[in-house]
Amino acid sequence: MEKKDCKNCWEYWDCPKDMQEQCPVYKAKAGDRCWMYTDNLRVFDWVKPKRGFDSCLECPWYKRLHGAI
Repeated sequence: MEKKDCKNCWEYWDCPKDMQEQCPVYKAKAGDRCWMYTDNLRVFDWVKPKRGFDSCLECPWYKRLHGAI
C-alpha cells in the first residue's frame, strides 16, 4: 500500500502484527487519531526508538493528517 493511500497510522508505518497487537491505538481502531491516545502528544516510549522522534508534532503521519505535508 502506498503511504498516500493509508487510512491508519499502523498502515502508514507498516507496523508488524506483534507491534499492532500491543498498541492501544490499534486495539481502539483509532489510527486516524493516534495522537489522542498519547500523553501531551508524546510518542509512546516503546515506539520512540523505532520512529526517531519524541513528539507527535514531529511525526510525518500526524503532519499529513493536519495538512502540514
